[in-house]
Amino acid sequence: MMNIPYGYCHCGCNQKTNLAVQTNTQRGWIKGEPIRFIHNHHCLGANHAKWKGGKRLKGNYIEILVKEHPRSSQSGYIYEHRLIAEKTLGKSLPLNAVIHHYNGYDPINKNKIVICENNSYHHILDARQKALHECGHAHWRKCTYCHQYDDPKNLYIRPTGKSGYHRFCNAKYHRERKQRLNSHRWLIG
Repeated sequence: MMNIPYGYCHCGCNQKTNLAVQTNTQRGWIKGEPIRFIHNHHCLGANHAKWKGGKRLKGNYIEILVKEHPRSSQSGYIYEHRLIAEKTLGKSLPLNAVIHHYNGYDPINKNKIVICENNSYHHILDARQKALHECGHAHWRKCTYCHQYDDPKNLYIRPTGKSGYHRFCNAKYHRERKQRLNSHRWLIG
């Protein structure tokens, strides 16, 4: 039998225990005396029954336990695709860098990624990728009214450059809107 020093965990891990803040007869605590065991320390990490090797699924993304990583969460996890990108670059990602998944997020092809300089570039890539998938032309835009892709030459592109529309779709929408408003006014009275 092991001779455990006073104030150390009785499981034999050689870690100091905390003092009991209150007396609890069910747990064998006496206020001001060291607790016999560190609560749940034997159930953390690889010793836990549900341990999955330091990987977990968060939404559609895989997180890996890397406690020493500077950008890991409080629980020590970081997204796997960020680690892959950093390994590919050979250095840490810049603060505003965004990872674009080439095939959306496909768990099978998760390593097909593009490192984007910022979020606006990532949105451009997403829009072009979606257009290519939907109509076969990456540079085509979607009309905000009829939701059909068309060549930007056939669309009116707003000065902000964010969205565009067919002029006849815009006219049709506003004509119908005006009719709805007039019929609503007629019903009210």
